[in-house]
Amino acid sequence: MNPLLDRFFSWLVHTSWETSIVVLLVLGTQWLFQRRLPARWRYALWFLVILRLIVPALPHSPLSLQRLPDAVVRIGNQQFVKPVESLPPSFAANGTGHPMALPEPDRSKRQWPFRGNGIWALLWLMGAAGFAAATLVNAGRFANALRRARPCQTPAILALARAAALELGLRRTVRIVPTPLVSGPAMVGIFRPALLLPEGLIAAFSPEELRVVFLHEFAHLRRGDMILNALLVVLQILHWFNPVLWFAFSRMRHDRELATDALVLSDTRASLKTLYGRTLLKLIEGFDSSLVSPRLVGIMENSKDIKDRLVRITQATPGAYRRSLLGLALWAVIGVAALPQGQADPATPSSGGNKGSKTMQTPRTPDATDWYLAGLKLSADAVAALEKQIATEPSNLEARVKILGYYSSKRYSADRSVRESARTESQSHILWIIRNLPGSAVAGSPETKIIKQADPARYDEARNAWNEEIA
Repeated sequence: MNPLLDRFFSWLVHTSWETSIVVLLVLGTQWLFQRRLPARWRYALWFLVILRLIVPALPHSPLSLQRLPDAVVRIGNQQFVKPVESLPPSFAANGTGHPMALPEPDRSKRQWPFRGNGIWALLWLMGAAGFAAATLVNAGRFANALRRARPCQTPAILALARAAALELGLRRTVRIVPTPLVSGPAMVGIFRPALLLPEGLIAAFSPEELRVVFLHEFAHLRRGDMILNALLVVLQILHWFNPVLWFAFSRMRHDRELATDALVLSDTRASLKTLYGRTLLKLIEGFDSSLVSPRLVGIMENSKDIKDRLVRITQATPGAYRRSLLGLALWAVIGVAALPQGQADPATPSSGGNKGSKTMQTPRTPDATDWYLAGLKLSADAVAALEKQIATEPSNLEARVKILGYYSSKRYSADRSVRESARTESQSHILWIIRNLPGSAVAGSPETKIIKQADPARYDEARNAWNEEIA
């Protein structure tokens, strides 16, 4: 398997797991403060989840809750490292400082290249491709049907829609399209937005009720919800395996409607709340959840949460959409606690430590990924030269990570003996880093992890080494 796909999958799973912690924090905060937290800020908390999913690398912080143990991927509170006292097991075995010789692969044997972590990466890729294909097919069918639909040409309806758009500060033209594809009003499109209305809605609703519908849907346009919704669709495809994120995206869409309701009823429109609630109840009568599409952003995302929306509508006040010190404070606290990566920066030297040994500060190594990728391109002779450097300078992390990259490219060889030798060598280096430089930025990184499914014995050995360092 392509090592880059392996690394991307490892990063994706790691990010998905850490984001689940952010989701639990957001849900807990919403439950704790309930309706004391304004709808706008209730929705804004979900941006922390999106930020954690899309940012590839975040700074380290000793305050981060991501310091929770994650198998052998991270260290807890260890700050100082022990002096270098021994060479890795592979050096002691041959006594030369050279890498173990990898046997030439047997070309006559064709073996399945996806093993260990590669099997899970392949399953993820198949699932993501399936979800992406289903989404694209659905979008194509929807777009074709929409092109055949005839936009509304009634002057009175178009004038009412323009007035609602101007009231919200929008000047772009939005098509009004009656269609049987939806059972509730919904916005679609980023570059050429259109408002979809169920067939018969225009005739069944009064001008005042239509104004409420237009204000709500155009508020989505003003807030940029179509852009964020497209991002949610992509993230849901990538993280299809994580039920926590599926639930989080569902709650985020619900909170999006609460925030949009608050925007419509803010300032001079607070007097609309009775008419607004009555319009929602009228829309429920013909709502069919089977026609809801993830591409759409509409006033009726889910009829099950209508009670919560109606209660908040009755409590709407003119300044409900403005700034909130409580919301801002909660956003900042959760951001500081959950967004940064958990591995702390090395502390300054201290007189503490093991008796008879001298503590030292571990240098930071922010370029571990670049070193690892460079190692994928190395030849056997270049690796032998790096092993010589390590024999005289065991704490040379750059050389070690490059060697790990080299052996990583061999772990997916068709020859089993090559794979086993590469795994043994790379795990020896990983265990040496854990035992001797546990506080470095390399220790606990994706480049120095051991997959439990691939080698349970070495996984347990690494876990025990971490426990010894933490203790």
